[in-house]
Amino acid sequence: MCELAEAQGIKLNYDDPEELVKQLSKVYDPYRLARNIALRLCDADGNNLFDFENMDDLEALSSLDKSVSEELSRALMVEEPKNSQPDASSN
Repeated sequence: MCELAEAQGIKLNYDDPEELVKQLSKVYDPYRLARNIALRLCDADGNNLFDFENMDDLEALSSLDKSVSEELSRALMVEEPKNSQPDASSN
């Protein structure tokens, strides 16, 4: 994401974490949906099926029919990823 920001001429402020988050949220990522799917789609053992940093994987996910990628995205956003940390409120 940092490389995308710099390629878009955004000078990132690494000294201020809050500012950095704001800056990164403004970065245009043509593979945002594909990255989100790649980060969350895993097998039964929790191993990711795609690499969110691999352009070939991102291209493959981006080439899915729009309705398929939207359904996948909706389904994955409901489920917590197997490798995620539990929410503090769940204690």
